Amino acid sequence: HSLDSLDEPHQIPRKLRRKVFWRTWGHDAGYEFVVSKNIFSMIKKDFRFLRQRREINQFAGIGIANCIDELDMKRRYGKRAKLYKFSYLSQTSINQSYVGNNVANEKKNILIGHSGYPGDMHIQTMKKLIPVKDKIEIFLPLTYGNKEYIKTVVSYANENFKNSAHFIFESLDFDSYCKLLSTMNFAFFPYRNSYALGNINIAIAYSVNLVLNSNGIIANAFSKEKIPFIDFNNFNPNTDLIFKEYDISQTQMRKRSYSEKLNDLKIVFDLLKNV
Repeated sequence: HSLDSLDEPHQIPRKLRRKVFWRTWGHDAGYEFVVSKNIFSMIKKDFRFLRQRREINQFAGIGIANCIDELDMKRRYGKRAKLYKFSYLSQTSINQSYVGNNVANEKKNILIGHSGYPGDMHIQTMKKLIPVKDKIEIFLPLTYGNKEYIKTVVSYANENFKNSAHFIFESLDFDSYCKLLSTMNFAFFPYRNSYALGNINIAIAYSVNLVLNSNGIIANAFSKEKIPFIDFNNFNPNTDLIFKEYDISQTQMRKRSYSEKLNDLKIVFDLLKNV
């Protein structure tokens, strides 16, 4: 399910690589975003990535969630990458009775990230929201992550937002999480890499206005799919926090097949039996 480093595919014997089906989840493919000031380290990293690209193209297949992963994997591994639809969830599993829960909010409800890791950019996001802190309620899912970083986020939120900051430390069941997301007006996912795709899929179903990094892969995919989003890099709280209830039917990520034949889990499992 996850590749922990650029070198991991190289550790798999060549004769076994053709038996590997890799279900990517975004973070495990984001190592080229790591920048070093040491030119020799960068050259070494580029070599390792090129080697990884060749070895991953020897895999039986790559499981992807939607158009975001499709764009990401093609960009990283080229046309030879064998991509198969292997989604986390479908929007048919989402409780449609919660649609519209966010329309009548007196204050704007804002979700920041989905975990307790720096990639969610909690502090940077809260700094942007301080000018309108009296007009909003912020919600921070911190059920897992870096414990020291979580303490820093909680301290900053309490200091600057006081009773308007709400922390989620315990995991919610799926329906309860859907209900929570349905009450949000805005959700911030500003990381450049592919992540939080299940969260984003639910948010789209409930017309939550998404704030994304325009330099990232998610925003790139949204632009291609004509799904509206707000640019985190140029975010202005005084002008951008105007909630827009858009037509869900026009903005759901289209359920596209990633191959003419391999477009459901049964066929993926059949593939795994035969490799």
